[in-house]
Amino acid sequence: MQLTAIAMMLAAFVLMNLKGLTLRGSSRSFLFWCAALFLSNGLYAIMMNTQQQLMSGAERNEMIILTYLVMAALYAAMQLVRDRCALLEGFRIKREPLIYLLLCCVSATIAAHLMLYVLTLVDASVLYTIDNGGVLLLSVIYSFVLFKERLTPAQAAGVALSALSIVMLSV
Repeated sequence: MQLTAIAMMLAAFVLMNLKGLTLRGSSRSFLFWCAALFLSNGLYAIMMNTQQQLMSGAERNEMIILTYLVMAALYAAMQLVRDRCALLEGFRIKREPLIYLLLCCVSATIAAHLMLYVLTLVDASVLYTIDNGGVLLLSVIYSFVLFKERLTPAQAAGVALSALSIVMLSV
């Protein structure tokens, strides 16, 4: 049942990110980065699961913090090489978007703490599928509620499929 739910979550990712039920107009670069994200999330789940098994859950928090810290540093370095001005411009923000940003940060902080707690109770591959699906689901809901974006039928189907797969994984 878990494998079926994970496959459903992957299908939901595709549906929520499509601008319809066609890949026409999607660049090869976009498809490449989607595949790279898929592989990196899978590898990260494997790495976390292996670390949990080898160390009986010890130093789990430190490993997660270091992983995210290294990725943030790598992204900042890549952005500095590409366009230093764009990196600095990203830190200038007006009041209304700042409120949305703070709400998202609070949600992310709560989710991260919850994830660290639940990681001791659930298999890492299942947890990261739920985590990624939940983040995507919340992103769609935020965009609908806060930014008044309309859902396409494919996105609505993706949201429903995502929610169903999260429920299936939690059973």
